[in-house]
Amino acid sequence: LRSCMIDAETREIVSQGFPKFFNRGEHKSHDDIFDEQMSACMAGPAYQPWICATEKIDGSLIIRSVIEGKVHFRTRGQLDLGSFEDVVMAEVSKYPPLLVDTVGPSYSMLFEFQHPMFQIVVRPSAPSLTYLGDVDYPAWMVEPHFEPAVSLDSDGRRFPPEPKVTTFNSIEEMQKFLETAESTEGFVTIVQKYLKTKTEHP
Repeated sequence: LRSCMIDAETREIVSQGFPKFFNRGEHKSHDDIFDEQMSACMAGPAYQPWICATEKIDGSLIIRSVIEGKVHFRTRGQLDLGSFEDVVMAEVSKYPPLLVDTVGPSYSMLFEFQHPMFQIVVRPSAPSLTYLGDVDYPAWMVEPHFEPAVSLDSDGRRFPPEPKVTTFNSIEEMQKFLETAESTEGFVTIVQKYLKTKTEHP
């Protein structure tokens, strides 16, 4: 597990980031499991479209959870936002539903934060928050969203934009996409919602 917060008394998960995943070729055992599950998906049409890819965003992971009835933001491996506090919350304030404790009370919402002051590899031109998906605690399921347009909650209020998701009908189709698609940092491929691997752009 990666960046998991557990209540010391109840032993229940209260906040969870993405399950740990690796670059393609970094760990053979991880690649083997990923390939096995990907082949199983392709063999049964009921599993589709749960093989997909999103562009890898060059930023910092932000985890939003509701803990003891209060909205809580933190970054990976931390209990809070640390030095990101002011700049992240300035961006979060643009999306009022994220500050409401009845939104997503039983799972963590994951975002990628970019800011010119916090360059990872590529310097972004402006601050941004991208909605990556949700992590459901009991099932460890990552729920990426398939609509690239800006999301709205039931009251029509705005959520952060989401990365474009491309789905595949065959392994060959996926491989061709990863070899030819344009990207600054590469892609994250997801199979059966929870197994992920990173592929650098050639």
